[in-house]
Amino acid sequence: SWVDTTVAQAMRPLRQVPSVSPDTPAAEALELMAREDATTLPVLAGDRVEGLLARARLVEALVARRLL
Repeated sequence: SWVDTTVAQAMRPLRQVPSVSPDTPAAEALELMAREDATTLPVLAGDRVEGLLARARLVEALVARRLL
């Protein structure tokens, strides 16, 4: 039943999730999100998770930069 389902049973393993590095260009990350229909991407430095990139935040940053 759903009550007994664990996170491990519901998650996708990190190796199966599209990801970016801290040095990935923002436009490239946005293209990857569109291609993979992803709203978030893990940011990996080697095997270490550095953060989580949200599409909404990325779009906000790109718009703000364009307005400057």
